[in-house]
Amino acid sequence: MAFGSITHHTFYVHILLELFLKSFLAVSGVPKAKLRERRDKKHHNLPAFLNECEALSIPEVADLKVFTSTIYSMNEDFDFRYPTNYNLSVPEPAICLRVLSALRDAILPTISRERIYAEIQFAADTRNDRGKQVRWSD
Repeated sequence: MAFGSITHHTFYVHILLELFLKSFLAVSGVPKAKLRERRDKKHHNLPAFLNECEALSIPEVADLKVFTSTIYSMNEDFDFRYPTNYNLSVPEPAICLRVLSALRDAILPTISRERIYAEIQFAADTRNDRGKQVRWSD
């Protein structure tokens, strides 16, 4: 993997990677409360999320495991979000785009199918509430 200097893209790479992994876990039946739990006493533990995804048969993506470990280890102290004067070397944007695009393409069929099922279920669950004022609570 080629590495370049830190730029603003690294913060978004970490967030996007976490969202893709959590999306796959969510459509695989992992409850929202479990997604919020700490993994190995740490928040935003990307390798732990990836391990859970692999246990649920996430499609194979080239370089995903190495990429996930690299991004996580570089941001373990939240250096992407709260830049210090520590000199980080991060993967070039082209590498990030290649891996993240491949991950998106791999999980998109599953996510899209589950989104459609969720919309149908929501429509069925709320069919009697159409035209009424509804107060939501989560």
